[in-house]
Amino acid sequence: MQHFMSKMKLSKLEIRQILYWAESAIDEGMHWGDGVMYLPSEQELIQKLKSAESNIELAQEEINTVFNWLEHYAAETSVFTNEDIILFNKFYKYCQNDTFKSEFLKNLLK
Repeated sequence: MQHFMSKMKLSKLEIRQILYWAESAIDEGMHWGDGVMYLPSEQELIQKLKSAESNIELAQEEINTVFNWLEHYAAETSVFTNEDIILFNKFYKYCQNDTFKSEFLKNLLK
């Protein structure tokens, strides 16, 4: 059984970047079809991120959703910003016990 930290803290700047990943992934038809489609869990997480006044913590399920957005964003983007790299590193440290996620992020950070 893999063990993960239970929560990840995010700053306002990191939240803004994650919202960009979400918009990019969802607007480009990450889900089944050509149009914009939000899963209920995504809608709740996006609302939580948008309404955050300052630093927030994400639960494991929310982190998995953000990782899906990150993965889609990374596959569609050829140049990453400094903010992307900082968040990739943060996720890499967080996901050390998940072989797939850590290898994916390690390859992004090369």
